[in-house]
Amino acid sequence: WVTSSGGRIEGVEVCEKEGLRGVTATRAIEQGEVVMDVPVRIAMNAGSDESGYEKAALLLLRDKYKASQPRSAHISSLPTLADVRDCYLAYFDDALLLDLQNMGVVEHVVEERDRLVQYFNTDIARFAPAFRPFSGHAITKEEVFWAYFIIKSRVLGIEVEEKKWSRYLIPAIDMVNHRADANAEVKVGGDAASFQLVAKKRIEKGEEVCIKYGGDAYEYTNDEMLLNYGFVDTSISSLPTSDRKTVASSSTAEVETLSTIESHIGGRQGLVADLQHAQRAQKEGDVRKALVYKYRVARRMAIQRRVRQLSMEKEDM
Repeated sequence: WVTSSGGRIEGVEVCEKEGLRGVTATRAIEQGEVVMDVPVRIAMNAGSDESGYEKAALLLLRDKYKASQPRSAHISSLPTLADVRDCYLAYFDDALLLDLQNMGVVEHVVEERDRLVQYFNTDIARFAPAFRPFSGHAITKEEVFWAYFIIKSRVLGIEVEEKKWSRYLIPAIDMVNHRADANAEVKVGGDAASFQLVAKKRIEKGEEVCIKYGGDAYEYTNDEMLLNYGFVDTSISSLPTSDRKTVASSSTAEVETLSTIESHIGGRQGLVADLQHAQRAQKEGDVRKALVYKYRVARRMAIQRRVRQLSMEKEDM
């Protein structure tokens, strides 16, 4: 579809390695060589920020069910709903979210999930039957989650004009995986009519072609990688660069620190209070508040277990 639409793909192919689909060099590729050239007109513009993702997701669903849709070849290559369910955190239940042990991520997921549910209830389920944009197909909430994550995880921020950025879902280029030390990058063609995948250095035959999500201008934390793409990069920290510190501490120091934290947050009384708050919020149907208190209960219990473990290890020494 890309080549029949005026695009060009040379020296690379889509293949699967170790269960992951990506783009691999079919021959040696020299630094600066353009291996993909995709017309801007067949890419989907998702706007300049995340506020445009919901509209783009709706357009993706419309195109998915629209008869004789030229974008159907691209849509058929996208991850399925079953694929997305395993990596998009909005599908996770409360117990799985709590296992993340990261309140910032949990709060972001719950907020995003609530927003998408409201979007489904008000803008899709309520109005779609009247103008039937999906060729008679009844869109489900899970499909809205699927389309939103496809847009969120596969768009690339492109500087289309000086200091003017926009996010695009680019066929073929969206197959390229992430690597912190990427060997390729995405650029705008000289006439601004295409997006190009360009080798940053020599790439050997059989080597995977990768780009750095966020580009050289931005370094994602692992929290952001998990929220945006459904995976973490083990080569980077989960903290912003400015906050990355190396901390060396003994078991004794850790016990003292955790004990201080436990005392500060109320010890057993605080644990019981948070548990009661969680139960009350659950009964009232306040999912977000219940999840916050469940998380606090889990963290308190984890701290208490760790203090006991370290104390026992100290006694055994």
